[in-house]
Amino acid sequence: GTLTVSQLDTTKIPPFKGIGDKTVGTFNITADEFFAMDVKAQWDTRLPSHFSDQVLPRNFMYVVDSENEPLESDFQENIRISKLGSTTGLHYDPSHNMFAQIHGCKRFVLIETKHWKKIKLHPFYHPSDRQSQLELFDFKSGSYRKPLPAMVIDLRPGDLLHLPPYYFHRVTAMECENATVSMSVNVFSNSKAGRLSTAVKHTDNIPAYFVHPSSVEEKKQKLLVGALGYYVRTLVHSLTNSTMKEFVLKSIIQERYLTQDQLSEALECDGFNVTLCPSLMMNSEEFIKADPSFAEQVKADAEKKVETIKQAELSPSIQELVLADTIERVVTLVVSLERSCMFLQCLGNSI
Repeated sequence: GTLTVSQLDTTKIPPFKGIGDKTVGTFNITADEFFAMDVKAQWDTRLPSHFSDQVLPRNFMYVVDSENEPLESDFQENIRISKLGSTTGLHYDPSHNMFAQIHGCKRFVLIETKHWKKIKLHPFYHPSDRQSQLELFDFKSGSYRKPLPAMVIDLRPGDLLHLPPYYFHRVTAMECENATVSMSVNVFSNSKAGRLSTAVKHTDNIPAYFVHPSSVEEKKQKLLVGALGYYVRTLVHSLTNSTMKEFVLKSIIQERYLTQDQLSEALECDGFNVTLCPSLMMNSEEFIKADPSFAEQVKADAEKKVETIKQAELSPSIQELVLADTIERVVTLVVSLERSCMFLQCLGNSI
């Protein structure tokens, strides 16, 4: 088969055949070749992290982007069988995704990670975390709803597609070659970005005074919202070129929370009043004056988190996505899920 990649530069869904002439790359592999390969990877050898003429096609299903030896748990193999028309909504995966089409056809709509602020992801604690609230297509008219730059990729039997970590994609099983079902095999390979995201949000790597606020001495408990504001501001100012209003209020609250039609009661954002926001949270100077030593500790912890994220050398877009999730995670630990949206709005309106 031949993998065809086309720019989606029209408001109409392109027909399944002849989807454009802007082909940017091809790779061929037959189903017979795929099934002839070993079922499992050879864990005692280094797996290829790049394409090479000397590498068997089966090995293309595994990606290693770390200097450490891969573990079996770093990879997840899946067999996907779906009826025609079955669709997986727009979402991202934190892993490398090698996707091989075996029978039937599938259409991928791809949107680059740099557009994440317009994707309207669900909140971090929502059951549909990592998935977009957008439906890209109006099925009645066949028009492309959202004017986001996108690509369409049609996979036919024998095609192999690599989806980088955090790349947004929507997948539909398409009718082709008289197939009544679509069958695919894909392998998720743990990525550097995915490992970092898991690590920075783990409670072992979040300051203990945020993870277990009730165990903090009484004086500091009263200052925790101030510490939270100081911590988040340090992260945003160090890792983005945005203001608190641009990053927290617009990219998190407006895009993730306020677009929800069916938010659970635990995530409701109604009734916000900025005058009710704690002054310690709204102004770092007030928090620093209240307890200089605690403020120094918070600053050091925030700078340590910043250094950890920077050392991973992620793209700016992935770095911002990881940061947005981290902010939601820390805020919820301190103020509870029920009040997280309100306090995020306070942070977005702070200085």
